[in-house]
Amino acid sequence: MKRLVLLLSLVLLLALAACGLQPETQEVLPGEGTAAAGETPGETTGEATPLPATPDVGDVIGGTIIPTLTGTTWEWVDTTTPVETIVAVDPTRYTITFNDDGTANIMADCNSVTATYTADQTGALTIMPGASTMMACPEDTQDQLFLGALASATNFFAIDTGNDLYIDQAADAGTMRFRVGGGMDAETGSQLPTSLTGTTWEWVSVIDPMGQTAAADPTRYTITFNDDSTANIVADCNSATAMYATDGSSLTIMPGATTLVACEPGSQDQLFLSSLSSAASYTVEDGELFIALDAEAGTVMFRAAGTGATTEGGAAAAPVLTGTTWQWTDSMTASTATAVSDPTRYAITFNEDGTANITADCNAVTGTYTTDATGALTINLGASTAVGCPEDSQDTEFLAALAAAASYSFDGEALMIGQAGDAGTLRFQAAAAAGEEGAGEGDEAEMSLTGTLWQWVETVTPVETITAADPTRYTIAFLEDGTAAIGADCNRVVATYTVADSALTIVPGPSTLAACPADSQATVFVTCLLYTSPSPRDRTRSRMPSSA
Repeated sequence: MKRLVLLLSLVLLLALAACGLQPETQEVLPGEGTAAAGETPGETTGEATPLPATPDVGDVIGGTIIPTLTGTTWEWVDTTTPVETIVAVDPTRYTITFNDDGTANIMADCNSVTATYTADQTGALTIMPGASTMMACPEDTQDQLFLGALASATNFFAIDTGNDLYIDQAADAGTMRFRVGGGMDAETGSQLPTSLTGTTWEWVSVIDPMGQTAAADPTRYTITFNDDSTANIVADCNSATAMYATDGSSLTIMPGATTLVACEPGSQDQLFLSSLSSAASYTVEDGELFIALDAEAGTVMFRAAGTGATTEGGAAAAPVLTGTTWQWTDSMTASTATAVSDPTRYAITFNEDGTANITADCNAVTGTYTTDATGALTINLGASTAVGCPEDSQDTEFLAALAAAASYSFDGEALMIGQAGDAGTLRFQAAAAAGEEGAGEGDEAEMSLTGTLWQWVETVTPVETITAADPTRYTIAFLEDGTAAIGADCNRVVATYTVADSALTIVPGPSTLAACPADSQATVFVTCLLYTSPSPRDRTRSRMPSSA
């Protein structure tokens, strides 16, 4: 309210000046551009009085300043309209970063939005939101309100008594207030990294149109940008050098010489290196580095080395929610315990960005979640494939239990999710645990189709070998009831299958119809499954996922 009164007072003064009116008690003193008493204006020099200069960044205009937009992540605090003040539920969920190249990165709750903007030294500002992720945000979201207000921006300013940024909306609809985004470590009070150089960055995850892939161990995948435009890379068991170029927002990384050690199975070194090679731009926000990839292929997230949780002596960190696919094993109430017939059919993966991927038997479900330091947990279910699962399915029970989640904890390596009102507890095991007792390569025991999520590696025909560019995008799980759940890149397919001796027949059924990326091999993959047979001349080879 005080700020509105201040702004209205400034407008009134400017209006009085424009009409040639001045308060009767005001004394006009001689000075530069002002004639002394008894002189005619311009008579002292013979020249016309110069026009006032156009304001520049940093100039004070009646108590307001044209601030520098770039180089700061701005968090939305509130919007004051003629009738109310709308306060941001959580300013850290609504941010905008103005880049020097005229682009802007917007975080609108659970979605990331690209934008372009124009601004000039008078404070005029236009913001044009562009491509956005399309996640379903929590019920308390203010994402559309935030984006709509940005899209109607007309000018920006600051007040000379503080560091807040103000953005006015068109037609006097309101004024948005922003604060400087956090730049301090909440636990240590030390300054968080704000630039590429001077920090060893540990890879946390990569988010692409297919979802999020977390680094199994961030300390094994790092990059350090040096001041001389070189970079040092650790890609699991290998070390590499690189050159890089940046203008403060764009980024190009050119990997060079590398050691050629064969890393352990399950290594993510190639995914890490290929992501770095595709770098297009970067931002550093709240001490974390985000590298956007070419052609909007995804975003790679890094943390400063040493900021990840570890146990005393540098041992592996205690179990955490993210980075693991959790399979539901049993549920417990005060009076009963219910075992899950096949844990591989019921799983949840918590992603770093607050989203979750859920497998509920024959259905794939999206969701969002929130947690805090006390162990509180809420899970909001989103879109589902809505396929009719087999009669023995526990999908409805599983989803209802997740929707009632209230807390989480760990019992050894098991994840325990408590339900609201002490209704019960769900126990989960890491997906890796499911494969530890399976037969290894070379074992004489017959390997079963069921109980495993198989990833497509390649298809060998009489004339060619078709290799999966990314096996994690093409999967099939054979269920005990004769159905199969297929992941064909960005789509999910339900199928039936039969096995007779060594002959296998797969009949794909209903499918989602999302438009997959240009490099998708989904059609080839599904076609290969249609022609699965025991013939040695034409085979599709699959593997268990590396996490298993």
